[in-house]
Amino acid sequence: MKLNYFSSSTVPSRTANSVHVVKMAEALALTGAKVTLLARIRTADEIKSARDPYEFYGVDRVFSMTRIPWQRRSIFSAVTYALRGLAQILRDRPDLVVSRNMLGSWLASFAGFAVIHEAHSPEHLEGKAKEFLLRTMMRRKTFKGLIVISTPLKESFLESGLARGKPITVLPDGASVSGARDSEHLARTEPGPFVVGYAGSLYTGRGIELIVLIARSCPWAEFVVAGGDETFVDQLRSAHEDVKNLTFLGHLAPSAVPQFLRGCSALVAPYQVDTSDAVGRNTATWMSPLKIFEYMAAGRPIVASDLPALKEVLRHGDNSLLVASGDVEAWAMTLRKIRDEPAWGEALAAAAYSEVKSDYSWKTRARRVIEIYSSAADPKSSGRSRYRPPS
Repeated sequence: MKLNYFSSSTVPSRTANSVHVVKMAEALALTGAKVTLLARIRTADEIKSARDPYEFYGVDRVFSMTRIPWQRRSIFSAVTYALRGLAQILRDRPDLVVSRNMLGSWLASFAGFAVIHEAHSPEHLEGKAKEFLLRTMMRRKTFKGLIVISTPLKESFLESGLARGKPITVLPDGASVSGARDSEHLARTEPGPFVVGYAGSLYTGRGIELIVLIARSCPWAEFVVAGGDETFVDQLRSAHEDVKNLTFLGHLAPSAVPQFLRGCSALVAPYQVDTSDAVGRNTATWMSPLKIFEYMAAGRPIVASDLPALKEVLRHGDNSLLVASGDVEAWAMTLRKIRDEPAWGEALAAAAYSEVKSDYSWKTRARRVIEIYSSAADPKSSGRSRYRPPS
């Protein structure tokens, strides 16, 4: 099976969406598909100087990449990028296009290719242009299904009436699961302080200020925050230099994140009700954070905010501990309990690890994508383009 994965991500970059598409490209290739990832690269200089993306993300070279120059955020750049991506699809003539690029999905389906579109936000509410593209695309026989990352997001699409009987499948984010034996992966025998870790972006609503307050309340623990661009991280270091048990590491390559997480005693995800993404959208009601699955795969106790979107995966007292997002005392008390009762924390971590291994690995997610295509594929139209180049 030949598959093109049409992303809107810059590769390499520091965004979670770039981690998602690269990891999914690898996982789809491991199902046996011949995968080409279409991704953005911002300038000619980056093409020459960027780190090897396979090493940066820690993935095997089982898929190919076509990186298309992307100059700036504008309608012109977006259309140009989508058209260049379509040109690559027309050259490759894949059996299936899996896409996180709305215009790319529309163009590929119009050109006669089987398309599964993946939405990580309520795109039908993001302007009349996107609503039109979705409405017209979802009527086509070439459109094989819509993937969303959470149940609230699925309900939003269903309420819009755009689906018209086409399948909408909830597939949350995922994580790479260690190949080590489970007992070795979960064991943490290193002596030293109780380390509370956070890895991820530092956008509004991610709870970084809450971590500062918790660190002040827990001088017995070391707090380490990984993520963010250099300028903002320097500002945080300067603003909180008096908190001696708090360290801001800055950005880590995705390939280095698993080792960092496994080196912690507990992992925190202090999302707030105003959680924002890179473009400023409040994602709190429909998010499926990549961080949560990476935490689960690390095999360390998780403490997270008691938000409805997180409860789709996290369950208090079962695979994690959920705390009111603004209650500093409750966060401090919960971390102290994990420190004082390590066997209890290890049991929670083991449950989370078992669950991500069985239900939320990238490989499991990729198999589900292939199943969606297999159940909806029309042999008369799949992978066949109506476009014919001039002779």
